Amino acid sequence: MGMIELRITHKSGNKKLNFYRVAHSSDVITIGSSHNSKIRIIDSKVDDIHATIEQRHGKWHVVDLLSKHGTWIGKTAVDETPIDSKVTINFGDNTLHVEPITITPFEIYLKNKNINLDGKNSIHSQQVVLLRGSEILSSSMLKVGQKIQLRYAGKDLTFGAADSDKWLEDKLDKISVRRRNVKSQIFINPKPEKIMDYFPEDLMKSFGISLGLAVFFFLTAWLMPKLMPASIEKNQYTQMIFDPEVIKKQQQEIKESKKKLEKKEEKKVEVAKVEPVKKRPVAMPVTEQAKKVVTQLKSSGLSDKISQIAAISLSSDALLESAGTNVSKSRNRSFASKGVAVKGATLSKNAGSFNVTSVATNGVQGGTAAAGKLGGLSAGGVGGGGVVDAIEEETEISGGIDPAIIRDVVQKNMGRIRYCYERELAANPNLYGKVKLAWTITSAGTVVGQKIEQTTMKNSMVEGCMLRIVARWNFPRPDAGGDVIVAFPFFFKANN
Repeated sequence: MGMIELRITHKSGNKKLNFYRVAHSSDVITIGSSHNSKIRIIDSKVDDIHATIEQRHGKWHVVDLLSKHGTWIGKTAVDETPIDSKVTINFGDNTLHVEPITITPFEIYLKNKNINLDGKNSIHSQQVVLLRGSEILSSSMLKVGQKIQLRYAGKDLTFGAADSDKWLEDKLDKISVRRRNVKSQIFINPKPEKIMDYFPEDLMKSFGISLGLAVFFFLTAWLMPKLMPASIEKNQYTQMIFDPEVIKKQQQEIKESKKKLEKKEEKKVEVAKVEPVKKRPVAMPVTEQAKKVVTQLKSSGLSDKISQIAAISLSSDALLESAGTNVSKSRNRSFASKGVAVKGATLSKNAGSFNVTSVATNGVQGGTAAAGKLGGLSAGGVGGGGVVDAIEEETEISGGIDPAIIRDVVQKNMGRIRYCYERELAANPNLYGKVKLAWTITSAGTVVGQKIEQTTMKNSMVEGCMLRIVARWNFPRPDAGGDVIVAFPFFFKANN
């Protein structure tokens, strides 16, 4: 009875990916996307262990292991089916082309065929073969008359040696022990009688052909000038090839040309310095219209007025004297640098110097003043800045830092956060919204991984400014080490 092995070709579309040969002694071949599968198929429709190919009672079967997408032969989903002939199994977009092959064992081990070779150089041996059914387990050559020792089922067994060239057989359950005496012929390569006998015949043939071609080309090159007609010999092109005198003359001309080029390169070429051309002012042409304008300016006396104004010293003292203490409401300012008060300002004199004790402005909606310092200045009709509130109820902190410490650091830097908002508020007075920042505090207290986790403002200028500011913050080291993750929301609104 023959043994059946499988030859499996794995393809994806028309592309061949792999080839497998499954011996008849194999039990189970697993198919799936797992690394542990003997036939691995990487496909979204293939489970980790999708199916198996098993041998049962001498026949091969394909078995689906309750896979999600099933195992298909053609358009039919199969649970378990025998492989009696060549078949194509589909797994998603991959296919396995399975072909069973019957292997016939060597009859030399099953029948009493005489393979003895007689001769003066023959040797005698005992051939021992272990069979399981028709399957050859092992084959070895022992000395003639040597007993066969075998360990089977945990026992050491001994069998007698063969006594002739006929097979002698003993059986152990399904195991057969066969042995017989044989003769083997030894072939000795004789010593070559000639030197050429050391070289293989094929090599000598190749060498002879190469030598013949070399002689042919040599004779052709030697005889061609002599066989060439006189008309061809006088041709200038043939003389350049075959006439040695012409070739020598050409080589000499090439050498002389090369020497001339080298001499030219050795000479230094002096480059004359070229003085830059100085640009001279070009007189603009005087037209009749230009002359007329100049005459009108002279007659109006405008040049004399300009000279008088230039002669006057516009010092702050002169301005104060001309202005006096009563300045018009449209120019209501305080010349504090000279110690002179105008409307709404108070001055005091100390050892020849003047100190500003209070300053007032005439804004659109008035201002406030405080003695000894500049008070808050308010401008009527202009937005009064922005407000930034931290929404602590929505703050999320994960790690080994006290939340109060994180809030303190945020409050100390709130002015910088407000700056990011107010800078854009000037261009967009209706700008407001909530921005939730997230960052990670490392074990060293620095900030990494800052990002905008949530925003309703959706203003990249404000949000980018906030991220740059948070990146420069420093916190105390976490108590338990490791990183601390913070999510902190801010609410922005305008005062008006």
